[in-house]
Amino acid sequence: KLPNAYLFMGLEGTGKDAMAIEIAKTLNCERSKTEACDECTNCKAIGSLASPLLYFVFALAKDSKKEETVSDDEDEVSKIDVIREQIEFKAKDPYHDIQIPKALTINIKQIRDLRLVLSRSMTGGKKRVVFISEADTMRREAQNAFLKSLEEPHDNTLIILTSSNPSRLYPTILSRCQDIRFDMLAPLEISEALTERDDLDRPQAEFLARLSGGSFTAARSMVNEDVAALRAQVVQLLRMGLTRSR
Repeated sequence: KLPNAYLFMGLEGTGKDAMAIEIAKTLNCERSKTEACDECTNCKAIGSLASPLLYFVFALAKDSKKEETVSDDEDEVSKIDVIREQIEFKAKDPYHDIQIPKALTINIKQIRDLRLVLSRSMTGGKKRVVFISEADTMRREAQNAFLKSLEEPHDNTLIILTSSNPSRLYPTILSRCQDIRFDMLAPLEISEALTERDDLDRPQAEFLARLSGGSFTAARSMVNEDVAALRAQVVQLLRMGLTRSR
């Protein structure tokens, strides 16, 4: 039996978003009730983040409130292209950190749009999953509006919040979610993922895994770095620390 809402919390890069997408696929898989097959129509559509069974919310708000101009309209078109591109990256790689210029918060309009979606009933025995990535970026007014959705459970709907900073969420939101903590990943898990997903050689993967602090995303951000230079920096820092301790 599933709760009305989950809160996946933990260090960035530990698989919270990936798990949310996987759950959405599993709940709607046409071939299995225990694991996503990744081959049926529902699994493929949800995996591409283009299915009505998965409502995906992430930071989009503008930083400023300038009056609209022709230039602003052009910027908006460019921003839409960036959003589409970032969603495509996320679909290909659930560990991808969506980055849109000047998009730092989830605004009230996004939550109002969500409430409209939730007002529509689900049919056919399908399970709608609302996935709010980095939910702690919701503005105050957005959190207040979202709280109403949590207080009114919707049939055949599961809400999943992910957050690296759950302390920024209202206590009333936290209390209405079943929380699941995502611990730091072990170096072995990260190195194996790097060799399988990013085709790194074993020594480089193991070195980056040790530097990652338990975050797969952090490890991947260093993939294109000069490993030899990084190793030299680490050795130098360790030596400086030993010298100071003496």
